[in-house]
Amino acid sequence: MATGVLVSYPSPVLHESRSAVFKKDLCIRHSKSDPVLVTLSQNSPLARCSEQDSCWDSIEDLAQQHLLAQGADAVTLEGLKNHYNSCFTCGVSWYEDHASLDCAECGGYALRRPCLHCNGSCDEVWSRDLDASHKQRRAQWLGECKKAPQDAAPKSQQDS
Repeated sequence: MATGVLVSYPSPVLHESRSAVFKKDLCIRHSKSDPVLVTLSQNSPLARCSEQDSCWDSIEDLAQQHLLAQGADAVTLEGLKNHYNSCFTCGVSWYEDHASLDCAECGGYALRRPCLHCNGSCDEVWSRDLDASHKQRRAQWLGECKKAPQDAAPKSQQDS
């Protein structure tokens, strides 16, 4: 629902009155065009303003409102974090524990997965290497298998 200010002004015909609505986006709507609308509305008192937060009294207030609206489109740290914790290839959100089975960058898992060497029988959970996964567009994991010999257990492994 649009918010605005309702202003009544007299029409040339004495028994008729027209209304104009001044909205925040500066659109003026009325039933018929009237060349004296601007003159009459400047001299007419405002009838009411139902929402005080949505009213403005001066050009400065309107400019401040415009700046606040532009700030809503700004990039936030939370937005960047959510983007970085998502697959750049298929777009699923790893942060929300989503993954695609047919995407090489997802590799079928979100941010954590069972051990690559023993398929989780060692109870180790590997973490996604976000930077490497994004750069190579292929799932990359960080972890160590408890069952594998120490010299054969790499700390970083590509998911295949």
